[in-house]
Amino acid sequence: MVLGSVASACDDGGNAPVLATTTTTAAPTAIAKDLAGLIGTAPRVDMDSALRARIDALDSTLDADTPAAARPYDATIIAVLAAEVARVDSPARIAANISGITHDGDACFSYDSCRDLTDTGVDIDYNGPSGDIDLLGDGQSGDGTFAVWQVNAAGVLTQISTESADVTPPTQQNPVPDPASGPRADGRLVIGMVLPSSGPQESVAAAARAGIRAAVNEVNSNGGALGRPVQLVLGDAGDGSDEQLDAAVRVVLDAGADVVIGGLESSDTSRLVESVVGAGVVLISPGQPTIVTSPRARSGLFFRMTPPATIQARALAAAVADDGHTATVVIHTADADGLTMLAAYTAGFEAVDGRVAAAVGVSPTGTDAATAADAAIAAQPQAIAIIAPDLATAAVLRELRARAHSPSDVPTFVANLGPALLAAAH
Repeated sequence: MVLGSVASACDDGGNAPVLATTTTTAAPTAIAKDLAGLIGTAPRVDMDSALRARIDALDSTLDADTPAAARPYDATIIAVLAAEVARVDSPARIAANISGITHDGDACFSYDSCRDLTDTGVDIDYNGPSGDIDLLGDGQSGDGTFAVWQVNAAGVLTQISTESADVTPPTQQNPVPDPASGPRADGRLVIGMVLPSSGPQESVAAAARAGIRAAVNEVNSNGGALGRPVQLVLGDAGDGSDEQLDAAVRVVLDAGADVVIGGLESSDTSRLVESVVGAGVVLISPGQPTIVTSPRARSGLFFRMTPPATIQARALAAAVADDGHTATVVIHTADADGLTMLAAYTAGFEAVDGRVAAAVGVSPTGTDAATAADAAIAAQPQAIAIIAPDLATAAVLRELRARAHSPSDVPTFVANLGPALLAAAH
C-alpha cells in the first residue's frame, strides 16, 4: 500500500509538532473533482515547514508527495540514534536499541536534541514527523493515529479530523540479536537505501530518498554519528523487479551497510527481509503495513515504521461512523490480508453499533473491479468502504464512477487516501 500524504503545522519554537485542525494539499484538480466527497484515512504526518523545505530542496518534483518522506526520514534518525546509544556500529547492537529509543523515555523531537540526552545517559522517546512511532517488541509501530482526509468540490484534499485505534501489544517479543552476529563493527555507520526508481512506487520512492538524504545531512551537519560522518549508499532497485531488487541489495551490502532502509509494499519487503536480515544487517521498512511472519522477520533485526494495516481498517470504520453511517458495503481484497482487514473493519464498525451489510472481494490488482463494483451496487449501499491496495482501490473507484456511483452519489471511504491514489483513480 502506498504511504499516506498529509500536511501539518509546528509551533514556532521547534518543539513538539502540533497537528493542524484543517490543512490542505493540492491534488490534480481535474482528477479530484471527479472524486469530490471521497473520504479516507492515511497515517498521520506532522512535518514542519522547515523540514518540508529541506526535503523539497533535495527534490523539487515531489510536490504533494513530500510528506511521504516522513517515515524514511524518521527511520534514518532512529537508526543513527540507536547507534549512538549502542556506541558502536554493529548491526545487532543497533537493532537492540531501536525499539527502546521510541518510547518510555524523555521526549525529544530532533537528532541534536535527542543526542544531547543520550550523551548524558538519559533514556529517550524520539518522536518525529511521522508521529509517536512507539516501535513495539515485535518491531511494528504502535502509533495508531491517522489523519482523515476529504476531497472537496475544488479538487483539494482537506484534512477534516483524526482517528485513533489501539494497537494491541504483541504477545510474542522478538529476541535481542546475538551481538556477535552480522558484520563486524568498523567505526563508521553506513546506511543503505534500497528503493525503486521507476514503476508504480516511483513517486513515493523519490520522496523516501529525499527524506533519508535530509536526515543524513542533518546528522552530518551536527557532527555525524560515532564521531564520524554517516555514509549513505543508494541501491537503485529500478522497476522493483526481483532481479533489480537483488542487485540493489548487493550494492549496499558490498558497501558495508549496517542498516538498510527499504520496503514500500509487501512484495519487496518480504524479499528484503530474506536478503538483508539474512546477511545480519538491520532492515527498517518505511511503508510495509502488514506483518511479515517469516523467521528472519522475527529475528530482531527487522522493523516497520507504518502502523498496522488492521489498525487503519479500524480507524476507517470510526471515520465512517463519525460521518453518520450505520451500514456499509465493504470492498476488500480477496486474499488473506484482505480478509484480515475486513475482520478488523467489521470489529471496529460493530463496536460503534455499525453493520457490514455486504462484503465484496476484489483482486489486489483490481482486474475484476467491474464485477466488484456491480456486486457492491447490487447490495444497495448506504455507504461504501474500500480497504485494498491503491491499484485495486483506484480501479474500483473508476468502475463505481462509470456506474453513476461516484463519492458524490454514494458516500465512499478508502484507506490510504492521498495524491497517488487520486491520480491512479482518474
